[in-house]
Amino acid sequence: MPFNRAVVATSAEAFLASIADAHPLVVPRVRNHLAKAFGADAHAIENWGRHWTTEGLATYERLLERRPPAPFALGAEPGLADICVAGQVVGAHFLKLDLTSFPIVAGLADRCFALPAFATSHPFEQPGYKTAEAH
Repeated sequence: MPFNRAVVATSAEAFLASIADAHPLVVPRVRNHLAKAFGADAHAIENWGRHWTTEGLATYERLLERRPPAPFALGAEPGLADICVAGQVVGAHFLKLDLTSFPIVAGLADRCFALPAFATSHPFEQPGYKTAEAH
């Protein structure tokens, strides 16, 4: 595939939305800190996670609205941007969020998770998931 600055920029935008915006705010380390430092209970921590995961989904929806329609975020094949969106959707699945407000994100995630590489990588498909306690 030839170098395409627009593809690289959009991939970077998606990647940065994950690593610098939504994802760091919902990881176990942060959730545990909310409980220890601020006395947040499980309900408050879940609401925190729902809020920031929803914000991340909304960011991805806005980013994906700007690109030409394609099966995947940046074209015919999945790439880094798709992995980032899929990761955000995994968080939404964990929190049992409704994706109705994010139809582009939901459709992209459905196409990604229809692929074996994505489907078998989903945390819910890993051995021991159903017996693991949620953090």
